[in-house]
Amino acid sequence: MYEMNVIDLSGLFSHFKKIFSHSVQRASMPIGMRPTGMFVALRRLAIHFKELMNYGLLGFLLFFPISYLNAQQATALEFLRWSIDPVAVGMGETGTASPASLFSYGVNPAHINNPSGIQFFYSNRSFLTENFFGVTDLRLFVLGGTYRFEENHTMGVFFKQLDITPQDPVFDPNLEPERKQTDRSIEFAYGRQFNQQWAGALLFKLLHSDLGVATANSWAVDVGFTRLGLFPGFTFRIPSANFYPFTLFQNGEPAGGISIGLALLNAGPHIAYIDENQADPIPQRLRLGIAYQVIASPIITLLGKFDFEKELVRYNGAQADAFYKAWFTAWKDQPFRKAIYHVGVELQLFTVFSLRYGYRHAPFRMEQDKNIQTLGFGINLRYVSLQFGKWLNADNQSALYRDSYVLGIRVGGVIF
Repeated sequence: MYEMNVIDLSGLFSHFKKIFSHSVQRASMPIGMRPTGMFVALRRLAIHFKELMNYGLLGFLLFFPISYLNAQQATALEFLRWSIDPVAVGMGETGTASPASLFSYGVNPAHINNPSGIQFFYSNRSFLTENFFGVTDLRLFVLGGTYRFEENHTMGVFFKQLDITPQDPVFDPNLEPERKQTDRSIEFAYGRQFNQQWAGALLFKLLHSDLGVATANSWAVDVGFTRLGLFPGFTFRIPSANFYPFTLFQNGEPAGGISIGLALLNAGPHIAYIDENQADPIPQRLRLGIAYQVIASPIITLLGKFDFEKELVRYNGAQADAFYKAWFTAWKDQPFRKAIYHVGVELQLFTVFSLRYGYRHAPFRMEQDKNIQTLGFGINLRYVSLQFGKWLNADNQSALYRDSYVLGIRVGGVIF
């Protein structure tokens, strides 16, 4: 698979040559068995239309809407880069430096260090694809929970899955419909609150991809740290009466100051559907974030965030560098232009009601997805919270963001 890069097309033709040669050698191979299915599909469309219909548009349907519209290096398991955190989405997909929030574990695993007890959450992303390029439904969800013990240790288990449902065949009613395609990740996390300021976590992922006609497995690791409460005097404190309309449920006044977060996500080997020589990298990323608590009081709080996100994937011709080499080589060739910048703000009343707005700028992407605004809101009670985040519509926006939103619910916090 190779994603069209509007900044630099070097390597595209050599990569296409490799794909073409493999297609000649494996003319009978189903399209869906290749992560480079878009190019295989185009070739077969010209050579053998009937075979294309027999095997379906699996590669084209799966990788054109997901990959072609993103001008970044080609990767498999794209769902690992898609945000499913409603809090982060509402703030421009920020969150690396946020205070602990179970929803944001995918942005920075250090956020699993939640305040207390047992926590469970469920988050669901709806794409509303409306039969986009033959895909009738995209559904991404995550279900997980954590348990904090011995005051400063946290264990977590998470399950994330993407389901892709292709349309029924329309060219020949005798053809069998395409199988549902599924990507999933089973994740185990350990977090440590070193003190009131420092926290860290390690998350291990078991990855499985089922394209309907081929399957593959891999693994990856996330590691993250946060430093909370730097320069607390920079936060404006508003005097207020000791009165909380939600005395039994409110979460307490935020600590204030500046927080910093750093996370390495999806560090792991390439995933191979056929053989190791044709393996594709997974979307390894580095995130650096800063959060500034501008105002803190029991009545009103104002929080601002900024995140820098860099994908650590680099191709050397048609082959991708090993994930550990990409830590260094991905910084070549306009590294800061080929990055994503996130900004977000959150206004909170009584530490319970939240309103969020965000902006995401990706200078290397196609015009339709270069600048995206987001909106979100939430209700944060001590034992339950409901969060919503949405990418604001643009007429020419890609299907990954148009009419797409994330809804999440968290319960827990009971201390045993």
